[in-house]
Amino acid sequence: MAAEYLADRGYSIISRNFRGNGCEIDIVAAEGKDTVVFVEVKRRTGTDFGSPADSVNRAKQKRIIRAAHAFRSRYGLTDSYFRFDVISIAGSGGSGNRLQHFKGAFSLPR
Repeated sequence: MAAEYLADRGYSIISRNFRGNGCEIDIVAAEGKDTVVFVEVKRRTGTDFGSPADSVNRAKQKRIIRAAHAFRSRYGLTDSYFRFDVISIAGSGGSGNRLQHFKGAFSLPR
């Protein structure tokens, strides 16, 4: 669902479930010709414990960043612009799902 959402908005899906440095990135996409987007997808059936995006805490962000470094190194993208997005999907399925796209949801630590 998240990959279809991105593709419908002009993103090119480069990779799904990329694994590197012992971590995983759900979707790697290109936005235009200049931006590589690392996307974490979180889904929950309910919001009793917060939105799905709330579960992308600092520890999870660090794992995603480690995997992104591996991806960039493996494919020679060390000079390209990149960002980290989160796609949150809430609902039990079907047309009742609520998808939110958080562009630039987090960045590299300083």
